[in-house]
Amino acid sequence: MLLLALFAFRGARWRIPLAYLFAVLMLLNAFVHLGGSVYFGRVMPGAYSAPLLLAGSFSLLWSARRLGRAKC
Repeated sequence: MLLLALFAFRGARWRIPLAYLFAVLMLLNAFVHLGGSVYFGRVMPGAYSAPLLLAGSFSLLWSARRLGRAKC
């Protein structure tokens, strides 16, 4: 991720689809942790950090969408 940040700061166009992919994976991970906690009726590992994953993934999706529109 640190190496990809170099390309992000330089404005590489190919990073936008990677950002979408990474954001969706983070979103799914957060929903699995929260869903597992609801399904099993107890707090599963990762349930406390799942809201942070949700916030980060929505922020990344919003930023990638905004950057994708600005470059077109």
